[in-house]
Amino acid sequence: MKTIISIISVIILSSGLLIAQEGYELVLAEILKNNTSLEAYRQQAKADKLDSKVGIYLQNPEIGFNYLWGSPAEIHNRTDINVMQSFDFPTSYSHRKKISDIRASQVDMAYMNELALIKYETRLVCIDLVYYAALIKENKKRLEYAESIAEAITAMYEQGKENILEKNKAQLNYASASSEHMLLIADMNNLMADLKRLNGGKEIDFPYTEYPAVHFPDEYDEWFRQMETDNPYFLYLNAQVSISEKEEKLIRAMSLPRLSAGYMSEKVGGEQHQGLSVGMSIPLWENKNSVKAARAQTAANLAVVEDSRLQVYTRLSANFERVKHLQKAVDSYSSALIGSNNTDLLKKAYDLGEISLIEYLVEVQFYFDTMVKSLEAQREMQKAIAELQKWE
Repeated sequence: MKTIISIISVIILSSGLLIAQEGYELVLAEILKNNTSLEAYRQQAKADKLDSKVGIYLQNPEIGFNYLWGSPAEIHNRTDINVMQSFDFPTSYSHRKKISDIRASQVDMAYMNELALIKYETRLVCIDLVYYAALIKENKKRLEYAESIAEAITAMYEQGKENILEKNKAQLNYASASSEHMLLIADMNNLMADLKRLNGGKEIDFPYTEYPAVHFPDEYDEWFRQMETDNPYFLYLNAQVSISEKEEKLIRAMSLPRLSAGYMSEKVGGEQHQGLSVGMSIPLWENKNSVKAARAQTAANLAVVEDSRLQVYTRLSANFERVKHLQKAVDSYSSALIGSNNTDLLKKAYDLGEISLIEYLVEVQFYFDTMVKSLEAQREMQKAIAELQKWE
């Protein structure tokens, strides 16, 4: 367990290849400490490590006792005592120990893989929270303008200075902005509930309002080579190949004669015989085809590693390129939106009667739609990066 805890500390404190500046460290650290699934995995890891040590020691010694009655009566009763210890060919214990060590390391790798999934899920929730916070902030301005316009037109209508059609438009616009605002807040609350669930049911603050700065590598193959070197998923698969190779050697050792040695005593009447007892099994049929089966399993595991590497390489390559395209879209939207927020000017123009209500609503909606698309592009880019980070 010390190994697992030390690895977690390194992950929390170190930065990845993609994001070198602050991300969601405060939230991640809290969740990694309180997440109940991780606690369950830690307990299971402890049990699995102990289980990996089963079967690596000598077999239990065998003690036998025989008491035989003599017949006819002139023959004395006979008492036998024997103690035997059997053991496999000595090299088999070395192979078992190596297999046990690799299985124990696999437990850490499996745990680290689960840890990466928890972190990935947390990042996705954090990304959505930043997205909805920005939407709510923008929509709040829209809602305030819609409310002020609706109140003004209603007052003018009551004074006979505005017609019913304009009043209805303003009321519908306000109702639409208000409903959308409430839906956004509901979505935000659901995301905070997800964060609380990930935090073991404990309340947690979310202080972030912006996405972390991204330092994206230019060369995919170089990034992939660095990633797969330390990725727990690939390490786990490679360890499985090593286990298969060690099991081949173990089975070969098990095909050698099995030895036994011990003590034996025989007592009949006043006479007693005692001494050493040795034995040896003759390996003829028990392990037939076992070596071939182990060799085939090694080949199968190698094929799994190669296939998994290809699948992950192809999928992440597409994701890598997707991030680049999304970055261009984000930059394009950012350039378009800089200096184009004319909502205040539009409100003044409407108040001065320079534009109609419908012109005002169309212009504001156009800006808002563009802003939403920009936020969506940023969110999709961050999620694509989070997918890559999951493998780091």
